[in-house]
Formats: sequence, structure tokens, C-alpha cells
Amino acid sequence: MKKYAIDLDITKCISCGACSIACMDQNDFQVKEGQRPFRNVFDLEMEQKGEVKYSHLSLACMHCSDAPCITACPSACLRKDPETNLTVYDTTNCIGCHSCAMACPYGIPSFGENGKMIKCDGCYVRVHHGMLPACVKACPRNIIELRKKGVKGRRIYVGCVNRDKGAVSRKVCAVSCIGCGKCVRPCPFEAITLENNLAYIDAEKCRLCRKCVAECPTGGIREINFPPRKTAADNPTTQA
Repeated sequence: MKKYAIDLDITKCISCGACSIACMDQNDFQVKEGQRPFRNVFDLEMEQKGEVKYSHLSLACMHCSDAPCITACPSACLRKDPETNLTVYDTTNCIGCHSCAMACPYGIPSFGENGKMIKCDGCYVRVHHGMLPACVKACPRNIIELRKKGVKGRRIYVGCVNRDKGAVSRKVCAVSCIGCGKCVRPCPFEAITLENNLAYIDAEKCRLCRKCVAECPTGGIREINFPPRKTAADNPTTQA
């Protein structure tokens, strides 16, 4: 069984709303007063060292590995799709108790006019047919991506979509991919390709060995849900 996750690099989000519109169109969902679409875009304002900075966040169901909404539902309306491991639902027996919404750390489940729960299902039917989720396909900056999950939810990916040359990209982002190719050579599985100054890790070929992570000079390759690396300090030598 292939397990998938839908990832987003919020540092590149421009709050255009294309993902939300595509989601509503895919699900034939009309936004009415008091209702939210399945995917929402938020503008965030933060203060760092006295300077106000702005960022954007496109948020939908995170399809948690151990989804608390599934456990919380007393009517067994939510489940993991056996082919994709995305969190899907059937509200035939939904009693509108809101237990799923209270259990969700992201506040994702909402409720329609009939009082029954609705939420993002990852476009799992599209994925079954070899297509991308609507939001992934619609994003103009290609920063929402359907990725294969590894064992224990571990993932390795290049957290950058910038295609400028190294000197230009480093001026705007310290952890951008500079197209140096140092990650390509040590990969024993030929999972990494370099095109237009940007490295890409094929999740189907990657075996999570992490050799590329150690080689990346900018820290642009990200490793998720791995244990901390051991250092020399973790294995002190015994002195006589």
C-alpha cells in the first residue's frame, strides 16, 4: 500500500487562493455565509526582532498518520483509504456531534446545512486514477505536492522551487537550492535529478538513506520524522 501526504512550503505561498478555488470546484461546493471551503488560505503577521514580517498559509486536512478524528468519531464515519492512506469519510451515519472537530488539532472538520461533517478527502478518487489532487494541480508555484510517505512518516525532499542560478537565489533565501549538484552524485538509487538549477527527489526511488542531506551545502534538503543524528559526543571514549 502506498501512503501519501500533501505537503506545502509556506515560505513560497503568495496567497493567490487558486488552491481553494480548485478545491471548491472539484467538490462542487458553494461557499455560503458561515461555511468554509475545504482548503483555506490565511495571511499571517509575525514580529521578529522588532520587524514585522508577513507570510501565508494554505491549510486543509493534514491526513495525520494517527488521525485523532478517526478515533474520536463515535459513528465510524472517518477512515483511512486503504490504497492511499488519506483520511476519507462517509457521513451516512454522522450524528453531528462535532467530536471530530474537537479532536482535530487544526480545526479542519466543518459542518454543512444538514449538520453533517464535511472536510478535505485529499481528492483520493483522483489519486486512485493517477491524477493529482485539485489543489496540487492548481497551485501556480507548484509548492503543494503529493508525496509518498516513508516508514513511520519519514520523508526527504528539496524544500525549494526556485529556478534562479545559485548566486541570485542565495540573495533572497539562505536555504534555497543553488543547483550545485552535490546531492546528485552520492545518491545510490539515482533518485535525484537536477534541471533548471533545481534538484528534485523522486519519492518513488528514494530509500531515505539521507546521504543527500549531509551533502547539501545550504540545508535546502529537508528530513522529516527522523531521529536525531548521532554525533561524536554521543559516544564518548573511555579514558584510563
